[in-house]
Amino acid sequence: MLTTSYKYHTSIETLPIDSWFKINKTNDLSLLKRNYLPSFLCLKPEIVWTKIYDEFIERIGLNDEFKSYLDTIKRIAIMQCDWVISPNPADKIRIKHEIRELEEKHEAKTIEYNEIIAKVSKMQGFRIDPKKVSVFEFYGYLKANNG
Repeated sequence: MLTTSYKYHTSIETLPIDSWFKINKTNDLSLLKRNYLPSFLCLKPEIVWTKIYDEFIERIGLNDEFKSYLDTIKRIAIMQCDWVISPNPADKIRIKHEIRELEEKHEAKTIEYNEIIAKVSKMQGFRIDPKKVSVFEFYGYLKANNG
């Protein structure tokens, strides 16, 4: 039986930077859709997103600030697991404090993607169209300007 499914962006070379930033902010995987087509194969957007993110890490990498963010999340997760094994009210308070501190730090450093696009456009000397420029191309511009 022929089903209807979506064709997805499956690489950082085709995914527009606009969609990349929006997916990272909202987790709306419908932004991976390219167009509608009949297909025998139904791709799951979660699988496509994982593939794209793995490609991003492999080809572009993560900056030190994001690595630190991930390390903090990992540390909090370990604290939560320890708390489940040996519940202690003081540890629960410490976990909540760590989470609140991480959220505040992350919110303070969050820049709207429009500002990032504007800064990279200014460095390049031309306006970058975030709906047309791919993730790979955008981070190439960024790397070229940051040495």
